[in-house]
Amino acid sequence: MDEADRAQMDMEQYSSVRKQQEESPKSTGYCLYCGEKLKNKNQRWCDKDCRDDWEREWKLRKKMSGQ
Repeated sequence: MDEADRAQMDMEQYSSVRKQQEESPKSTGYCLYCGEKLKNKNQRWCDKDCRDDWEREWKLRKKMSGQ
């Protein structure tokens, strides 16, 4: 693997991370799944279960919309 290959891989990885960040929901102060008020306003979910359920539904909605 030469420098050009490494640079291409770096650009693809950067692009993928950037796309994920743009698609990620913003924190609102409330759990994005159940609506519970959060102590930390930078959080998006109240716990791991809500996060996992939200991500599962988000992926399903994305798949069904053809994205």
